[in-house]
Amino acid sequence: MSDPVPGNVPDELIERCCIVMHDAYEAAAERHGWSTQARSRKPWADVPEANKATMREAVAAVLPVVRQQIADEIESDLKQQEEMSMVNLGQYASGMLRAARVVRG
Repeated sequence: MSDPVPGNVPDELIERCCIVMHDAYEAAAERHGWSTQARSRKPWADVPEANKATMREAVAAVLPVVRQQIADEIESDLKQQEEMSMVNLGQYASGMLRAARVVRG
């Protein structure tokens, strides 16, 4: 795997995802009642290199999209937490000011 990978996805991650994708694809094909190519209907380690290269390229193209989606969701969650923290801080400060007024009489 010497080709550059879009989005700087580590080769090890691409390979792990290829194994999962290959196994899932073969299982899905079987569940849906159709056969994949005989030369690739085998464990990932035994799949022809040309097929592996195609799968690696496809997975490498998808992973940056997944990465961006996860980053967007984390950013959104953090913004919500920050907004809630500001609301809670505002409520706390308001409560403290009321308490100070009561104490001062």
